[in-house]
Amino acid sequence: MGKKLGTMTKVWQKKSKAEIQERVFKALNKNMNYDKEGILGVPASYLDTQVFNQDATFLDDAPYVSALVQNPNHIGCHTLGESESFFAGTQTIEKEVIDICAVDILKGEIGQHDGYIASGGTEANIQTIWIYRNYFR
Repeated sequence: MGKKLGTMTKVWQKKSKAEIQERVFKALNKNMNYDKEGILGVPASYLDTQVFNQDATFLDDAPYVSALVQNPNHIGCHTLGESESFFAGTQTIEKEVIDICAVDILKGEIGQHDGYIASGGTEANIQTIWIYRNYFR
């Protein structure tokens, strides 16, 4: 997983635009697609197709915007084991981002951390308070 630099492990590996596009679109293709599959029982939001058209041609070259339009919900805690498979493709990318933050930024050890990426500040703050409370109970 990481690249060893002296005594430090570095997780982040720079990628070209083409590599990023390939990686994100491959991940999105592994996810459940609200437009093509039933979402009954999945705690997720389907974006209004009148506003967020999944067939817009500009999305072919826009991995970030495509991910926003497809709106994956990374349900559960999946960094320490298995989780729901509905969004397995982008969950893998999320795990890597958490590794980058934990190892490259916070100087932690690979595999010794947990986390998830929140969709916004309110969710992140609520989760932080909940984790802090549970940790110090």
